[in-house]
Amino acid sequence: MLLNDSINLVALQEDLETRVGVTASVFPFVAVYILLGNSFLEEFFFRGLLVDLLKESRLKWFLPSLFFAIYHIAIFLPWFEWSILLLAVVGLFIGGLIFQWMNEKSGTIYPSWIIHIFADIGVLLIGVYMFYIK
Repeated sequence: MLLNDSINLVALQEDLETRVGVTASVFPFVAVYILLGNSFLEEFFFRGLLVDLLKESRLKWFLPSLFFAIYHIAIFLPWFEWSILLLAVVGLFIGGLIFQWMNEKSGTIYPSWIIHIFADIGVLLIGVYMFYIK
């Protein structure tokens, strides 16, 4: 809500409904997929597969975190101003580094997946607000 002036929720909802096909009736199913499926696939790819492929490189934390952040630009591009996009990308990059640090400590992708789920809950609450509350 702090960034409400920078985010056009009406345009966001319209884009979700027309371009993506997400309406109030399918939102719960999309939300479950995002929470469990998509979050796992992203963590598996960015902090599992990519890190494993780069295990001999000094960039094994940097590149996956950078790619993770850039990947989200395509998702957010139609919805936010450039200043918000830049803030989100920097946050996602730093989050990716933190996620990787936690995974290194535990030896598994589960810590980053769990945190990813909670981050997605925050984002999906915007959808709940758009589709059911306002």
